[in-house]
Amino acid sequence: MRAIRTALIQQASGFHTRLLDISAERHEAYAARHNLTFWSVRGDVQSERPPHWNKVLLILDALHFGFDLVVWLDADALLCRVDQDLRQALPTRRPIAMCRHPLPWGRQSWHYNTGVVVIRNTPLSSMFLETLWKAGPVSHPWQEQIRFNELSRTFPDAIQRLDDKWNSTDEVNAARNPIIRAWHGRGRAALGLMKSALKSLKPGNPRTIERTARQRDRSRMPLLKSPRLAASFAALTTNIFDYHRIGYDRRPMSFLSDGYVGVGAADSELFWRLASKNGASVLEIYSERELTCALTEHADGVWRGKWRVFERMPIELAPGSASSPDAAPLRLPNSARVNDGGPG
Repeated sequence: MRAIRTALIQQASGFHTRLLDISAERHEAYAARHNLTFWSVRGDVQSERPPHWNKVLLILDALHFGFDLVVWLDADALLCRVDQDLRQALPTRRPIAMCRHPLPWGRQSWHYNTGVVVIRNTPLSSMFLETLWKAGPVSHPWQEQIRFNELSRTFPDAIQRLDDKWNSTDEVNAARNPIIRAWHGRGRAALGLMKSALKSLKPGNPRTIERTARQRDRSRMPLLKSPRLAASFAALTTNIFDYHRIGYDRRPMSFLSDGYVGVGAADSELFWRLASKNGASVLEIYSERELTCALTEHADGVWRGKWRVFERMPIELAPGSASSPDAAPLRLPNSARVNDGGPG
């Protein structure tokens, strides 16, 4: 039986190329292990449209070159389980597969996410993508993703749902033990998040494994010691907070039960843990390198403190929507999750 000729494609421009740098070694090794052709493209392949549209041209090129299967990964996606073959992602029926994200689009309560797209080379998939390219840019930050969703209605026999494990996006459709993990819409914060995830995947380094386990478990450890900390933990992981850097800016922020910052994560706010000081709960927020801030919980439910680095401005963290980021996906405005200008 002839082997399935498969192309794995990534592309990025601007700062998104730094994401390709992080994952390059792992993805190259993965492609070699599974006998895939790997295209890692740095820079735009067209200039008439927003960078998102590079994706469509590259997929069409791979189909025209005769690959049987094409797998697209956004630059902010990381192959985690290298033992799993991407050829197994697409069941034997409709030729294009994408995960559904539970964020509204039009009258639907969900939309197809194009951060990972698996395409079998058939006349129908070629027609779909050529029609999509001809449809052209749209006045929406999601760009080609809007066209994919629109045409999924025009070509209902072309699209099927991809299992979440093939495009597990934190805070949106997170899957246990994912094959591909992604940080779509996180912008520059994806750099630190991907680096941390990659460190946890490298075998044979006990120090790295110990540190990663400590990062993931540190927010749970105090629960064994104090009912007060347990209550603080519950409050933090079941609300969206207003993270206010007084005099600078503010943004929504959520805290995942595994010790990661969810919504609102950035280079200086990646991990968190709880501690106790003078009988009060203290929330410590970390970058990859150091403690960024320590906030004390007050009777009014607001956490107060200041940054320990750079501007050292005062911080207030006030509870907002009582929606658990672990129990259900967050339904934020589109601007909170859309790509910030590149294909990553």
